[in-house]
Amino acid sequence: MLADSCEAALRSLAEATPELALGTINKIFKARWQDQQLVDSQLTREDLEILAKVFVEVWMQFHHKRIPYPTATIPPSRPKNM
Repeated sequence: MLADSCEAALRSLAEATPELALGTINKIFKARWQDQQLVDSQLTREDLEILAKVFVEVWMQFHHKRIPYPTATIPPSRPKNM
């Protein structure tokens, strides 16, 4: 539940930084905690802090920016000698 909601929220961020991602994840965790959705999970607040950091690390691995590929210039074709 936590991973699904965090993934969806992080995918919706256009230019997210790790700090913004962590803040977003912490907001989601806080909302679930306050809604009593984690009562039976046996997760502590310390566990949630660890989970948040791990979620950010995993997100960063998938959200990295790719380096731009160089554009190949194709020289104009020359007429063949006949």
